[in-house]
Amino acid sequence: MDEGRSRPRTVAIALLVAAVAVLCAPMLFDQSLWLKDIVRFTYPQKFYLRERLLAGELPLWWANEGLGRPFFSLVQPGVLYPGNFMLLLLPMPLAYDDFSAAHLLVAALGMRAWLLRSECDETEAMLGALVFAFSGYMVSLFGNNGVYLFGAAWTPRCSLPLPMFQRIGALRSDRFCTWASSSRSASRRVIRKPCSSPVSRSQLKRSVDRAGGSPRSDPSAPPR
Repeated sequence: MDEGRSRPRTVAIALLVAAVAVLCAPMLFDQSLWLKDIVRFTYPQKFYLRERLLAGELPLWWANEGLGRPFFSLVQPGVLYPGNFMLLLLPMPLAYDDFSAAHLLVAALGMRAWLLRSECDETEAMLGALVFAFSGYMVSLFGNNGVYLFGAAWTPRCSLPLPMFQRIGALRSDRFCTWASSSRSASRRVIRKPCSSPVSRSQLKRSVDRAGGSPRSDPSAPPR
């Protein structure tokens, strides 16, 4: 990759990382951006998941809720999610804070990649990434419901093939329209093309006689 193309790419990625770092700066001073479901639901699940993984176990059962319930089969904790390794790197709650911040960055970089795949330039892709990652929806998930944030962050990445499929579909559609138009034009020319010369009754009679019969020889033929 030449320097002329790599420099705007580096600047765009650096700006996205800086924007996420500014939003998450309070986390460095023992302040977590948590409300509602994260406090009551998401954080306890991730905390228990981290405990079991550090103990070398898969969390199959969760005894801390009611009389106990299955944990491994729950969708929300995402026991087999590869990103859970980040929970093991730092103590809680800082590990969960970094885990959530990383998903904001995943969302921003993923939207930038999707817009670039959609034939936007680097500036448009960076602005679109900022709008998506710092939209009211994503920030509310970041502070209120981490479970949905972890899924929504990967949506642009999972949608990367769509622009390619759209271009293939448009190309096939154009080819079909061209073929249909040419076929329609050809059929019109055939239909509108007049006969080279009219056929007289005597010529028709001679043709029928050479074929071995005449209209009179056919019982179903109408009388003249």
